[in-house]
Parts: sequence; structure tokens; C-alpha cells
Amino acid sequence: MRHQLLRFLLAIVFFTFGYSLNLSGQNLRPVCGTDDYFQVQSQKDPQFVQRNAALKRFIADQLAKGGNPSRGTIYQIPIVVHVVYNTPDQNITDAQVQSQIDVLNEDFRRLNADTVNTPAPFKPVAGDAEIEFCLAAYDPAGNPSSGITRTSTNKSVFSLGSDDIKSAATGGADPWPQTDYLNVWVGPLGGGLLGYAAPPGGSGSGVVIGPEYFGRVGTNLDPSFDLGRTATHEIGHWLSLAHTWGGGGCANDDGISDTPVQDQANFGCQTFPHISCPSEVNGDMFMNYMDYSDDDCFNLFTKGQATAMRAMFAPGGPLVSFLTSGGCQKAGFNDLGVEAILDPAGDQCGGKSQAEIVLKNYGQNVVNSAEIKYELDGNLIAINFWTGALSPGASQIVTFPSFTVSIGTHSFRAYSTKPNGSADIDTSNDTLSSTFEALNNAGMPIPYFEGFESGIFPPQNWQMTNSDNLTTWQPAPIGRSGSGSAFMDNYNYSSFGEADELLSPGLDLTPFEKVGMSFHLAYARYAENSGFTDTLEVWGSGDCGKNFKLLWKKYGNDLSTTAATTSSFVPLSASQWRQEWVDLTDFTDSTYVVIKFRHITNYENNLYIDNINITEIFSLDIDDALTVGDLVLSPNPASQEVNLSYDARTGGNIQVSLIDLNGRQLLSKTFSASTGTNQFALPLTQLAAGIYFVRLSSENGEIVKKLAVE
Repeated sequence: MRHQLLRFLLAIVFFTFGYSLNLSGQNLRPVCGTDDYFQVQSQKDPQFVQRNAALKRFIADQLAKGGNPSRGTIYQIPIVVHVVYNTPDQNITDAQVQSQIDVLNEDFRRLNADTVNTPAPFKPVAGDAEIEFCLAAYDPAGNPSSGITRTSTNKSVFSLGSDDIKSAATGGADPWPQTDYLNVWVGPLGGGLLGYAAPPGGSGSGVVIGPEYFGRVGTNLDPSFDLGRTATHEIGHWLSLAHTWGGGGCANDDGISDTPVQDQANFGCQTFPHISCPSEVNGDMFMNYMDYSDDDCFNLFTKGQATAMRAMFAPGGPLVSFLTSGGCQKAGFNDLGVEAILDPAGDQCGGKSQAEIVLKNYGQNVVNSAEIKYELDGNLIAINFWTGALSPGASQIVTFPSFTVSIGTHSFRAYSTKPNGSADIDTSNDTLSSTFEALNNAGMPIPYFEGFESGIFPPQNWQMTNSDNLTTWQPAPIGRSGSGSAFMDNYNYSSFGEADELLSPGLDLTPFEKVGMSFHLAYARYAENSGFTDTLEVWGSGDCGKNFKLLWKKYGNDLSTTAATTSSFVPLSASQWRQEWVDLTDFTDSTYVVIKFRHITNYENNLYIDNINITEIFSLDIDDALTVGDLVLSPNPASQEVNLSYDARTGGNIQVSLIDLNGRQLLSKTFSASTGTNQFALPLTQLAAGIYFVRLSSENGEIVKKLAVE
């Protein structure tokens, strides 16, 4: 996959560092200034280059993985339009601003009437981005807003390189928080400049457009750009898209697979097919919003462009905060709601259950009181009177008395009423429901062993969590022993910092005083000093998986079991595996213990686990001979086999067992002994290097000796 990014990243070089059109000569007409803006900012601010390169790599990784998976979910972007005017005609009307919002919602949802003009060969790739826009319903302080600010300025022109329009101190307007709003400045630009965009992540993030190119309702609109498509084009840049001609020339591309390669920008409105590169039988997609055609020629984004834009909202993406900004919702006077149910949810132990919810003030006023009710399986079980001081936009965790719940699956519903003793202006956010299962607290007995050999994954009664719905734990046809293991494909998993979990069945540890777990691990880094590292953690829960405690953690070279490799790592020998051990004695008072293997990727290399063994830890009295006689191990340390010399005081059957450090019995044989010296041999070829114990037992007692295997 690392090599699949090359084509996209080559296109990014041109988009990031500027492909400047020559504005002299035949193309004396308004153009987009985004490429020139990138070039200016790159020279002024080296961090601008670094931020943009990181953003483009993130988008490339998302495209290589198929893009953001949440198709069917409409992403909403609240816009604040800063009208900065020097003359009265530049102080555009609210109606002109609203007309631009309407255009954006048509173009990005492919609801524009001129889709009928899309040439037949391009219709199969034309796409709905499932992105919508609104004027911000309230300002950063939580006050109701029209989503429009107006600033009179003494500047007749704002130059592209200065960014003065984005600051009140330099005659413009200050931005609203860029993690919650798309800032659009409309003001006098001059110099044949339609507008330009700055990507998310920096202080100047947003879009700048001249008033004569903004919207489709107004008295001073340029007749070539009077349908609002300039904003469609510039917001396309803000959402990561490059111009369709990439860096210029048929050898370059915009990094989107379903936009044809074209030689250069198109102006006016070409006649289809317009072929600028011989490799493209249908010619240029000059009607694509990211070309330079006139407004009445534009009519589509492609599905590939839609995927790239939606990737900005993926976990770890620069616009993920917009998913919860709520900027498109009207603020109410008194509006309190249930934002989340923390408990009860998921699996938990039966008996008593705690009610814990998150209240949020969605309204304009501070909320000081409310009634909070909750139901179990449709029956009202409690009414609680809450008091506090919850500011607009703020959230608070609230815990209420526990209640009794029977074993089985249940529904829970919490809802708020009467904020500040009055009616709630918006009841749609008042209620929230969850489903949970009260477990019978009877876990499976131990010893418990899982070698991932069943062909079912995850194994029976195991669970997985996969927050990004991308790469996660999966079966591998190779193991430390047998032909199976569980592994994480970090070599192809570029979602830095994503955690994936593999959870065991509930286990009853109460019959034993000491319990431990061993497992085999195989892992290689991508590079010894890459600066990145994958991480594996082991967590334990004694309350049916509700709360977990970190028991074991390794990363970097401590996690590695073999040398680093730039190839996709597959363990091909036993020497590339290592056995790990975790003490579970803290949970021996619990009848339902869950073990969680938590993996955090950092895009290095593959990790495997196998032979998970949870068992009682034997109390081994090392080198303490009892009544059975004397035992000598030779050689010790040993490698291929070990010889046992046993001086028996009486004859009879004896049992010889080989035990690992956590008490797992690996081998057991019965021998017939006679009075005096007896010789036996135990094979060791299947054992990993480490410390083991040889236990010899008879009806008269036992003796245990420590054995080192090389």
C-alpha cells in the first residue's frame, strides 16, 4: 500500500507548492488564487508546508484504504460569512448570501438542475458528496446568529499574499473558531482574483471570495461567474481537492482516480469531447467544479472527489470536530438534553445497576434545575430532581441511585424535562436509550486455553471493538504451535493511534489463590529508529467488563521479538516468538473476569498473538526433596533432551511432568521405577528457551526441580 500512495502524493506536490497560471497573455480573466496562495504561504511559513504535507498524506492514506466508510451519513458544515466592504455595493444582501448557501447544497449533493448537461460517459462517476452547508445558527458565545457578520473597511483591495481580510486589526474580520465553523470572507480582491482557499489546521483556514462572484442573486455579479460556483470551487479546495489538471501537463494528475488526466486549465465552456491528452478517449472533464470553466459550464464532482472530501471527517482528520459542532442547530431559550448514557450500557454484572448520564445545555440560558427520569424495559423506575449551573453548550456527568436488574437483556431510557421549571424548546434531544445485558456473573472455569485453531474468528464467546471500522484483529494461518493465531496488520494500517481490542469470555477465577496467564507474541518493527511504534496492552476486568485495569504493556523494541524489517512481517520460526506472562491473582475474588488485548497501531509492522493460557499458578517448592527419593537433571541447562536420574527408596509407578512458569502442564509421562537408581529421558525439542520445572510424583510424595532450556 505504501507504493500505491506515490501517484497521489506526486499530484500533491503541485497543489501544495503552487502551480501558478500566467495571468498575462490570452487568459486575462478572473481565476482562482489558491495555488498562488499556497506558494506565498509556503515561503512565509515553513510549518504551513509541513501541515499541508501531513494533511495530504492523511487523505492519501484514506483513499488508499477506500475512503471514509460512513456513506449515508450527511455531514453538515456551519458557515459564517464575513462581509467586508469598502463601498455600499460590496455590502451584499442577506438574500445574496443565502443564495450562495443554496448553490452549495445543490452542487455538493448533486441536486443542481444542470446535471442533465453532464456528458453520458461521465455520468457513472458523478457523485453526491453527502455534505451540506448552513449559515451558523449561533455564534461562539452561544448567542443566536444569522451566520453573517458585516465589517466596513477603509481598504479598497485585499491582496492575496497579506491575508489582511482575515483580521480585524488589518481592516478585515476575525475568524470564528475554525474547529466549529467554515469561515468565508467576502470582500474586494481586485487583480482578476475570484477567490482562494486555505486548508484546515492553520490560523487562516477558510475561503476568501470577491463579492461579484458570490451567490447567484445580486446586482453586480460578473456574468461569467454569476451562479455561485466560485464558492463551490474554493470550498472544494478547502476540502482537500486539487485542480483537475494537477500540476499541468498530461504526465501529471490531481490524485483522484476517476477524473481524467488533462493538459491544462479550461476556460469558458468547451465543446464535448475536448481532448487535451491522447490517453483520455472522452477528453477533459471541463465541467468539473475544480476546473476553470465558466459557472454555467460546471455541473459535477466525481465519486472519487466526494470520497476525498469526506475523508476530511474521518477519525484523526482535520474536520472530525465538525461532526459534533452543532452549528447548524438553532439555539433555544431553555433547551436541556441527554447527550450520552454512560451506564447502564453494554455487558455488566447482574444485580445492582448504576444510572449515569451526560446532560448537555443546548440552549441559550444557564440551566439550574430539571427533572431527570429513567425507564427500564419501558417502565418508569425513577424521577430525580437535578440542580446545578450548566452554561450554554456545556455538559455534565450526572449519577443517580442504583436500581435492581435481573439477568438478561434490557432497554434503558433516560430523558430530561422542565429545564429551569419551564417547557423545553426542543424536545428532540431530551431522550436517549441504550441496550445492555446483565450477566449472570458465572464465568467459564479455568484452566482456559485459546490457540485460534477453531476456524471461527473471533473465537466463540470472544468480542472485538473496532472504532474506525477499518483494519482490526483477524485470523492468521500461522502460529507458534498449530496453524492459527490472531494478528494485527499494522503494515497496511495507517490510522495512527487507533485502538482495536480483543476481549476474552468471562472466566471464574475464584477457586484458586493464584492465577496467571501466558501467551505467545511475535512482532517486528518496520524500522529500528523510525520514531513510530505500535503498542500492545493487556487489561483485566473483575466486574463483567465494565471497568478495566492495565496489567501489561509493551511497545517499540521491548515489544519486538525479532529484527526490524521493511517487508510485511510473518513469523517463520519458533525463534521469532516469545512467551509473555501476566499475573491475574488480583482477580481471584471474581466469578466473571474479562481479559482484553488492546492494540494501538502506529503504522509499523504486523503483530501476532497465540496460545493464550489462563490457569492456576502452582506453588512450587524448588529443590525440596520429599519422601520419594532424590532426583538429578542432566544436563542443566539442556536443549534437545534432559536425563533424569532418580534414586527411588521404594518401587512403583511414578509420574513425571514438565511445567512452565505459569503452571501449565506441557508434558506428562508415567514410568515404572524400582528400588535404587532409575534413568529416564524427556524430549525438549518443542520448547522455547526459558525456565521450566520437572515434577516427579508418586503415592509417597513429590519432588520438583528447576530446569533451564537453551
